[in-house]
Amino acid sequence: MDSTQLETAINDCSGIKYDEPEIVKGKLLKFLKLSEVEKSPYFKSKCYSILGEIYRVTAKPDSAQIYLENALEIRMEFGYSLHAASSHEYLSRLLLSLGEDSLGLVHLYKSLTIKKQDGNPNYLKGLYSGLGNVHFNLENYDSALFYHTQALQIYIDQNDTEGVATAYTNLGNIEYNNDRLERAIFYYRLSRAKYLELGAFGRTISPVIDLGVCKYELGQYDSALYLFQEAERIVEQTGNFENLDYIILSKAEVYVKLNYSDSAVSMFDEYISYRDSVYSIEKQVAIIDATAEYEAKYQTQEAQQKGQFERTEKEKFQAEDANKRLTIYLLLSAFGIIAIALFFWRRNTKQKSKLNSLEVDVKNQEINTLLKTQEAKSYAALLEGQNAERERIAQDLHDQLGGTLAAVKVHFGLMDQKIDEIKSENRDLFDKVNGMLSEAVQDVRRISHDLASGRISKLGLKGALEDLATILNTAKKMEVDFFMDDSLPEFDKKKEQEIYTIIQEIISNTLKHANAQTVELQLNRNDKMLNILYEDNGIGFVLDNARLNGLGLTGINNRVEKLGGTVNYDSVIGRGTIIIINIPL
Repeated sequence: MDSTQLETAINDCSGIKYDEPEIVKGKLLKFLKLSEVEKSPYFKSKCYSILGEIYRVTAKPDSAQIYLENALEIRMEFGYSLHAASSHEYLSRLLLSLGEDSLGLVHLYKSLTIKKQDGNPNYLKGLYSGLGNVHFNLENYDSALFYHTQALQIYIDQNDTEGVATAYTNLGNIEYNNDRLERAIFYYRLSRAKYLELGAFGRTISPVIDLGVCKYELGQYDSALYLFQEAERIVEQTGNFENLDYIILSKAEVYVKLNYSDSAVSMFDEYISYRDSVYSIEKQVAIIDATAEYEAKYQTQEAQQKGQFERTEKEKFQAEDANKRLTIYLLLSAFGIIAIALFFWRRNTKQKSKLNSLEVDVKNQEINTLLKTQEAKSYAALLEGQNAERERIAQDLHDQLGGTLAAVKVHFGLMDQKIDEIKSENRDLFDKVNGMLSEAVQDVRRISHDLASGRISKLGLKGALEDLATILNTAKKMEVDFFMDDSLPEFDKKKEQEIYTIIQEIISNTLKHANAQTVELQLNRNDKMLNILYEDNGIGFVLDNARLNGLGLTGINNRVEKLGGTVNYDSVIGRGTIIIINIPL
């Protein structure tokens, strides 16, 4: 066998090393002898490398390490640098599987040093991706982000759509584990778009499920439900049921959060039924395999019995003994099948017990919902009483004090006709008092309108907030940048008044405590939620201290909760404050 034939044979072994390891192992040991005869370190190192991989996948790590280190030693000695880099990566894979993370990373970095010197991006992209995965598994997320970004850039430069899609998924996983859910959503969407561009519809299921998980953790349960349903459609169209149980369970959890009790219970039933069917199939396969095995043994034994009967009586007795042993085997097999059935019965009982517990949780949630509804009704009645009292006070101001001030102003008007008869030195005082009365009349009108919620009634929520922003900008108190999404629906007046009051309380806190110069206020629509984003550049605060000292947060929290919403604070001393409020439309 010449060198060309030997290389072809070794390459063929490499191609099937994982499929037929024992056959390949025997061939390689022969090729090693040929390599020694031909004094070819190149082929010898290649045989060592493949043998090392075979021992690794067949769970013989000590032998694997010996062969891989021998391959590396030869390649370093004879200057096969790129092959040495591959040996470093094989050794890293082995060491990482054994929990030797530090040593595994050392070999990966040695491979990186060699491949950087070569400068071929085709060698680097896979290595960058591998380093990113190792650091991700070790929860070194900053390093994982760096290396996956390096790999992504190479994939983009080479127009490798599949590589780009995979890199986006990896980056999304990093952001998810860093609790940066919005960034994770950004990358998962890019990954999904790239798989669609590639025409790999079935591979979109992973980013779609990941998007659903992110939306669930953000509390956007309607969006999460839609995405899990989309993942279920992908399963139905592709016939790949690998993730179906997780999708069904995720939908059930979303239904619980949405208080859809019947749907949640139905989905948990579907999950249990599906898992039962999967286990049933596995059990049937196990029984069929066991039956076939014992049937084959029985047929073989029966043939032996016939031969023994024809020869000697002694052989007949031996055949009978063998038949007894076979009967024992069959009985043991039957007991094994019964044990399997008992196992699945116990597992099913536990699943049903878990389901009953979940049903109790669902019922408790229904009770909590009813209690919150009753609290909301009581609060609404309180607001109606407050608004009625405000309207009464406003009416009194307008009818009594306002009328009195207007009458005084009329008398001053009559005196104005005779102003020429008054000494000129009193003219300035008269003008000043007259002006003050005019301002008082206007102030009474403004106060009465505000007390009667006139600002909201007249201007609407958007107009009232624009007016508030204008007042603050004009007074030079703060620079307010205000935006409200035109796609938001029109709220009823009570809800508008509550939202306006929440924002007033936030701004009041900012004026009192924050020393802020700029404020950004946005009201956006996010699916079926009103999203209020408030950000200032003030001095910030420590959230726990603010709750303890009651810096206006309790009132804000209570009002948001009564509207069925959620509020999140993000504030650091010296960095300002961000408040995010989500209220159902």
